[in-house]
Amino acid sequence: MIHGVLEMHNKKAKDIAKPLREASMLAHDEVIDRELVSKVLAWGHSRVFVYTRKAEEPDDRSDIVGVLLVKKLLGVSLEESCRVDSVTQALKDPPVLAADENLLSVLNKFQDGTCHLAIVREIPRRRPADSESDSDSDSSSDVGAVDGRGRLVTCWEEDARNVMFCTLEDVIESMLKEDIYDEEDLELGKVALPALLQRQGSGAIRSGFGGLRRSGSSKRFRLGKSRAFST
Repeated sequence: MIHGVLEMHNKKAKDIAKPLREASMLAHDEVIDRELVSKVLAWGHSRVFVYTRKAEEPDDRSDIVGVLLVKKLLGVSLEESCRVDSVTQALKDPPVLAADENLLSVLNKFQDGTCHLAIVREIPRRRPADSESDSDSDSSSDVGAVDGRGRLVTCWEEDARNVMFCTLEDVIESMLKEDIYDEEDLELGKVALPALLQRQGSGAIRSGFGGLRRSGSSKRFRLGKSRAFST
């Protein structure tokens, strides 16, 4: 854990983030009905992204408008056929992180309490002007260009793109240098349980077997602890 904490200054948000295309999302104009609720429950997440669905680009999910707190759907009447973006009490603004932001800064943003699910943006960088003539020239042609070392050569906030996402749990796991599993991971079979636990059932899980190992991993499978964070 000490090593994990010391590494937070040098480790970046992009090191723990996942591609945005892998995130579970709902379109802003989807209707909240039994089918949608069943779909969200099957995902097993406590929070999901909501994106703006564009008619001209239906596959583009990068325009994130908020994070839906799944538990808030308990107070929504399914008979009213509300749209996802109309349930304002269930929507939160996600923290926005830069891909090169270190984990100490990321943790501070999560501690603000806005939301535990964040967007990671990639901001292009401009090449420093080599001469006065370079600064006077039209730089619009360099937007999105890459130099000989494969680096982006522009730096405009409007060019920032939502490319990844991460959670508070990802930051805590990086500090602990160990994966955190919650109830949904066990119930949905996302964790490969040792054969002994599969035979013993949930009673064995509650009692705890600290010395067992997960298959395919050198990490110890730590049981018998409450998990405070879930994605």
